Amino acid sequence: MTLGTMLYTFENVTSTNLAVIRYCLITSSTFFFIKYISNTQKRLNITSVLFFLWTLVIINFSLTEITRGDNNYILLKRVMSGEILLYVLPLIGFCEINLDIVRRIIQFAFYLAILGCFLVPMAPYIYQEVRAGDNSAFGYENLSRIFSASATIVILTFPYHNKKITITSVTSILVSLIIFLVTARRNMIIYYVSVLVFSFFTLYWTKTLSELKKFYLSLLISLLTIVTVILFLINLDLFSLVISRFESGFESRDFIIDEFVDDFNSSPLDWYTGRGIFGTFRTSILMTNDAAGTRDGIENGYLTHILRGGYIYLVLIILVSINAVIKGFFESKNTLTKACSSIIIIYLIDMVGFGIPENHIKYLIVWVSIAICNNKRIRQMDDQSLANLIGLN
Repeated sequence: MTLGTMLYTFENVTSTNLAVIRYCLITSSTFFFIKYISNTQKRLNITSVLFFLWTLVIINFSLTEITRGDNNYILLKRVMSGEILLYVLPLIGFCEINLDIVRRIIQFAFYLAILGCFLVPMAPYIYQEVRAGDNSAFGYENLSRIFSASATIVILTFPYHNKKITITSVTSILVSLIIFLVTARRNMIIYYVSVLVFSFFTLYWTKTLSELKKFYLSLLISLLTIVTVILFLINLDLFSLVISRFESGFESRDFIIDEFVDDFNSSPLDWYTGRGIFGTFRTSILMTNDAAGTRDGIENGYLTHILRGGYIYLVLIILVSINAVIKGFFESKNTLTKACSSIIIIYLIDMVGFGIPENHIKYLIVWVSIAICNNKRIRQMDDQSLANLIGLN
């Protein structure tokens, strides 16, 4: 799946012929992945059943839209390449997950994090079409979501891994964080700071570290934070852009959100049912279809879920997420499930500023985390056993 996504990322940079390979990779690997980790003996609760059924409704509605649309080929290609993954992938959260596949995901995430250390800073050279000004951060942001963001699951489970693994993963995130502080990408800054904050709490959740080690690690993290703040204050001119962006809040998106709300208010039922995978709304700026005067996406995770599946889909996602977080935090005996609960919370925060569903390992990790929190056997395991099974050395 990630390989398919990487091909999508470089599609405009290299050749559109890569798209054909990407479509096959993403579609086939999604179904194989779910089949690999699934256990048909697992009993689903009412929320899971409703989520599954409503997902089928969304997909069915969108497939029907293909037969009615004028651009049938383009819509079908979108479903088979990327959009269908975004609705099949969440079903992983209701499967019995194997700890072997969890270790493989963490290991692959680590490899991506290593690449992130080198590829993210090179974004302007990889994306030759990147323009100067505010849009110059596009390449950084896109590559960081694919590579550096994958380090999230490694950092939050760091007590299980070798020290070098943790340091490399933290480095990958810090490289991206520094770049986003300079280029003023508010959402990515909040995301990575959230990861580092929750990793701090991981120190106190784990039972594999002695109190002395916890103290020294806490001291190290505190010192790094103080140094970062000092550097930030010394170089206010360098970070002036990000300061102004945070001061303005999300005013740059207010107009788009207002138009989204106005268009949905003209068809109130859409608030509850959504408009399917190909859902659009009328807008006067940043149109993806100039002829129709419409836009097919919005930079807010919660509104994106409403656009595609309505309040029904959004509420089901929130219920599934909260249920998993409660199990991970309060019905768990180990650091892994608490780390996975943290990943889910970070995702819920991330959706406020951006956090739209994407074909990245970052989104995959969220639903794998939900599956882990829902697994009673994993919740009851101790940290030492998990360290032997999923730890990277």
